[in-house]
This record gives sequence, structure tokens and C-alpha cells, in this order.
Amino acid sequence: MDTDLIIDSKLNKKVIITKKRLELITKIKHPIMHGKEENIIDALRNPDEIRQSISDNSVLLYYKKIEKYSICAVVSINNNQGFIITAYITDRIKEGKIIYLR
Repeated sequence: MDTDLIIDSKLNKKVIITKKRLELITKIKHPIMHGKEENIIDALRNPDEIRQSISDNSVLLYYKKIEKYSICAVVSINNNQGFIITAYITDRIKEGKIIYLR
């Protein structure tokens, strides 16, 4: 990704993904996510499930099933706009209030 993106995510939330943040996620925090940037965007646009974090009500977790695992995109939301905190691969859906279920 060469530029910052604003993604129209499910639930009509606009999510900002900066190039710097995506590099932090894919190169430092979760290098296994390198090359999966489109999967992150897809999880935001077409999630299988969205949950509200139990530790922070302003954080939503967008889950998208990919083979036997899920991509989880973690987003902080404020006034229908948000920014991506992190994204990772998981085999377990975290607890939290279900906001959306496909």
C-alpha cells in the first residue's frame, strides 16, 4: 500500500488505515500479516462477525474467515469514524457483544 486508505466498513463506519500503521502491523507487530493487506481490508468491508471489545466499548473486532483461521481487524471507533489498531490471524473469536453476524 503506497497511500493512506479510508475504508467504508460494515455498519457504515469509515476506517482510516495509514501506511505507517499498516507497516507497523505487518512488519513489527504481526509479520505473519505481511502480504495479507487485502485480507485486512476485506475483513473490514465484508466481515463474518463483528464484536464489541469487553475491555473497551469503543473498540470493534472485525472477523473474516480465511481457510481454517480468521483475520481479526481491531478498530477504535469514535463518532462513526475509526482507525485500525492492529490485525492478526486467530483460530479463536474473542468474547464480546455480537454487533453483526453474517
